[in-house]
Amino acid sequence: ELFSHVIIDLCQQQESGSSLQVLDSVVSATKNLLDDAEVDGQFKALALTIPGVSTLIEQLDTVNIDHLLAARKFLKETLAQALELDWLLHYQTNHHVGEFEQDKESIAKRALAGTCLSYLITLEKEDVYQLALKQLDNANNMTDASTALQLIVHSNYEDKLKVAEDFYQKWQNEELVVNKWLAIMASDPAEETIDRIEALLDHPSFELKNPNKVRALIGAFTGGNPTQFHRGDGLGYQYLARQIKALYAVNPQTAARLTGAFNRWRKFDDNRQQLMRDQLQDILSMPELSKDVFEIASKALK
Repeated sequence: ELFSHVIIDLCQQQESGSSLQVLDSVVSATKNLLDDAEVDGQFKALALTIPGVSTLIEQLDTVNIDHLLAARKFLKETLAQALELDWLLHYQTNHHVGEFEQDKESIAKRALAGTCLSYLITLEKEDVYQLALKQLDNANNMTDASTALQLIVHSNYEDKLKVAEDFYQKWQNEELVVNKWLAIMASDPAEETIDRIEALLDHPSFELKNPNKVRALIGAFTGGNPTQFHRGDGLGYQYLARQIKALYAVNPQTAARLTGAFNRWRKFDDNRQQLMRDQLQDILSMPELSKDVFEIASKALK
């Protein structure tokens, strides 16, 4: 609730042309919770996690997605910089490199360590990259491994694609892990992501007829990558529409669920509204369109 209010306030600051500012009391509240030894670690990890863009969009009647993304990024960077040593201390306290344990306390520590590392990597420092790489290399559980991989892939680390490829080579025979890998690749906010996931459509790990693969790659892009899905040039919307067209004859129900990503087009600015409407109308013009997709697309336009 607090972080949501702060982000909305930061959006309003941008609307008015003011310099972005996070109150010291917000930083203090974050530090107090992080340091509170009486609070359950899993609760703490969740409470310290900044709400996702999809959650924030639901709270707003109209959305300036550029301001929303900038506000969320600014808040995380502010907290990362102001509390850098605190995040590092609690990461080191909670990150466990010994024998894997599945008890409640160990699960909570892994969750909190992951949250702390997510703030630290926002700083884009070489020593933090090395911390994440070390966690990935030494991980004896998929929580630590996938957390580290996602943070590295979604950062500006120069060798992140090699790290991602090494992870795939290691786990290519484990379908659930590969699906997680696809989702991480698809939700990378980098400018080049659409080109990369376009190439992944022909990757050995992907199968258009497999709903789980489609959800992992295309679904993760639309639901977990607002930076690239809501690009101002419309390339994200075009990518989704192409996949829906390729999919509706093969798996109409999955195609219909993906089409639902356009349902909230009225919340956005005029340019993005038009871009999304164009794609919905283009989908509706397809020959022998499945009933499932037609229903979702036509209702969205009403």
